[in-house]
Amino acid sequence: GAVSALESAVRQEPGMTQALLMLGSSYAELGRRKESRAQFDQVLKNDPQSVQGLIGMANVLLEEGRTDDVVTLCKRTLVLDERNSQAYALLGEVYIGQQRPSTALPFLEKAVAIQPKVAQNRLNLAACLIEVKQLARAQTMLGEILAAHPKFPGAQFNLGVLFEEVPSWVRSLPGS
Repeated sequence: GAVSALESAVRQEPGMTQALLMLGSSYAELGRRKESRAQFDQVLKNDPQSVQGLIGMANVLLEEGRTDDVVTLCKRTLVLDERNSQAYALLGEVYIGQQRPSTALPFLEKAVAIQPKVAQNRLNLAACLIEVKQLARAQTMLGEILAAHPKFPGAQFNLGVLFEEVPSWVRSLPGS
């Protein structure tokens, strides 16, 4: 329903940036990446410095596996808005996907520092902390996530991964 209304709005007012952004996001949610990309392209043609357009396009390109382009767009975004948590989170996701957790870590930490209540960013950071063997920090963060969202499957999964990393003799210590 939202797509139909937004398409109608864009037909009536083709330069309406907010409608183009919302339509691009709606298409992305429906898995219609080509159409989504076209909307974000239009936004960026009208305003090459649109932070929302850059982040929207970066999300679509991440879905397509175009990680070099995602990095470029996120770095452009950070030049325009150095506190854009989405750009930091996307950079972290790219580097995690490339099996480079040490490179991802500072980006994920920055995303959480800027937006500490975004559970997905905290989960990504906890997963990265497991990868770089900062297990105590990961366990604390996962505990905090699960305290707020007890049924968060990603947090439950990563807690299981964490415990696989902890040697059995540590788990048997009093207080563990």
